[in-house]
Amino acid sequence: MSPPSLITAEALSTSPHVENLQLVQTIHLFTDTLYYSYSWGLEKGQLDLSSKLNQVLVRADVAQLLKNREIMLIPTSEMLDKMVEYTNSVIFSKLDQRPRYLRSISPRKL
Repeated sequence: MSPPSLITAEALSTSPHVENLQLVQTIHLFTDTLYYSYSWGLEKGQLDLSSKLNQVLVRADVAQLLKNREIMLIPTSEMLDKMVEYTNSVIFSKLDQRPRYLRSISPRKL
């Protein structure tokens, strides 16, 4: 079985007609730092929501669907496995004993 072909998020649109494509805009995946900072072994305020790792480029129509929670972005099963493995490794750890999330899961593979 060949690996699935990758498409970029900005290639997605609700319109089948090129002339109706809406502009591409940046959306942020996470907006709340407190939960993720703690879960990922970071100190309060260390999670930079403006980081490129927290941004996805999508067309305006798709951004609206995401905002309205009519659609969602879902990680690959491989990435989900890594996320579960990381979560299981830190769930009962003290904050200062938790491995940093991005050292455990490479951002290049996100």
